[in-house]
Amino acid sequence: RMFNGGVFPGDFDVGDAEEELLPDEIVKEYIKVLYSYKSDEQQIMSQLRRLVVKFGVPSNVVLKELAKENPTEGDRIITLRQKLWMFFIGVADDPVETEKDYIIQLNKGIHPFWDHICSDAKRTFVEPNSSEQEKRERNDATARVMNSLYLFLAEEKIHDKLEFVQGLNTFVGVFLESGLSEPQAYACLKKLMLEFLPEYVANRGMKQAFVLTEMCLWELNPPFYLWLSNTKKSQNLELKNIIQPIILSLGSCLRPLAEVIHLWDFILAYGVTIFPLCFAALMMLMEQCFREDPQLQFARAQEIFTWSARSVALKTISLLKIMKNNAKKEENQHNEMVELFNCMIYHGRGKTNEGVSVSGRAMEMWIERGGLIFDKKIKHFELVYHGE
Repeated sequence: RMFNGGVFPGDFDVGDAEEELLPDEIVKEYIKVLYSYKSDEQQIMSQLRRLVVKFGVPSNVVLKELAKENPTEGDRIITLRQKLWMFFIGVADDPVETEKDYIIQLNKGIHPFWDHICSDAKRTFVEPNSSEQEKRERNDATARVMNSLYLFLAEEKIHDKLEFVQGLNTFVGVFLESGLSEPQAYACLKKLMLEFLPEYVANRGMKQAFVLTEMCLWELNPPFYLWLSNTKKSQNLELKNIIQPIILSLGSCLRPLAEVIHLWDFILAYGVTIFPLCFAALMMLMEQCFREDPQLQFARAQEIFTWSARSVALKTISLLKIMKNNAKKEENQHNEMVELFNCMIYHGRGKTNEGVSVSGRAMEMWIERGGLIFDKKIKHFELVYHGE
């Protein structure tokens, strides 16, 4: 997985983006890859990534798995998206153990953050045509999953200081809306928070993500970054005012929800650490909207600009290729920013090319050093740039 070893060389080549297959043929391609037991994990992941970018993940596709080891249990029904997301995140496909683990947490009572959890759960999105009972059931499910996570983190003493983080409810909301069960949503959320976003619930990781997003915009589209940054400053705003809610929710607060779920197909396939670049790609796709109306807020821009998960995925892949080439050109200069990009894109668990851990405070140090270069480049650019 990206989290265990990076984006593989073939992952940049998605083949013919215009190739079309019938829905049944797409499903067959996924099944062929998912159950190709003779292939190693790297091959499976690379093939799945290409399928996600080229065709997306068909919704409401149900798979029937035969109970070979214990026929008395009966066959198992699971959706294609459930199967894929759990594979991408690295959650063991063991429904009995997954449910047992969740029930253990449910039986431990409520966390001191319970009031905050319930308040956030009520604000979590539900389908517009849902009944009041369905809304209550979804809110209750969201609260139970969040409470279980905080109980686990507190008990395991994962962080010296555990803080309540607004935005976590939308993570749970996307998991549940995508079709995952409560136990599956809890297992996926726990895996994300423990291994892939360890600084998130300590309220440190978001600062890193803000800087990474700005760096991506600067490196890949300096004129737009400078224009956007200066425009927001003239409005007594900072660029992070636009970025913050999207980063905090890993894009789950975007609309429409159906596209968010398809976007998460891509983000989870390539690794959540790719999201700052993914959001930079979306901003660049919306560039014309912002330039035409400097007062435009991001929430309104979503309504004007009809975005799709596929267009964002293809844009992100094209930016990945550019960054990969830039990193090759500058790798002999020991540029901290290049190393930081390597950490973000190639090693979701925060490993440098030499395998040195850069999580936590070490990652912050990389960002601080990269930020110095970042600031110098911007100041230099302001002197030589004579565009609009």
